Amino acid sequence: MTLRMNSLQLMILGPLPIRILAGLTLLLHGLPKITDISGVQSFFPNIGLPPELAIPVTLLEVIGGLALLFVILTRIASGLIMIEMIGAVVVPKLSKGLLTDMS
Repeated sequence: MTLRMNSLQLMILGPLPIRILAGLTLLLHGLPKITDISGVQSFFPNIGLPPELAIPVTLLEVIGGLALLFVILTRIASGLIMIEMIGAVVVPKLSKGLLTDMS
């Protein structure tokens, strides 16, 4: 019985450190964007994104980070954050080529 209970506890509590780290990272990455939203809007065209996306991206990082920290709608928040992070990796690399030399 204790082995089964321990595996159940591990299954429930296992993702907790990842969720806390991801939530804190997103929150700490999004908060400076709120204070300088005009700077973010002027940066986005440099990487090929419209400046209008600065506000939704910033809100997603802050609200998504809080959602992960406080375990509120984590699946929805995680899905939206995954889409944002895929875009954050792919969009800037598209103009330079996805598999270019890093040196």
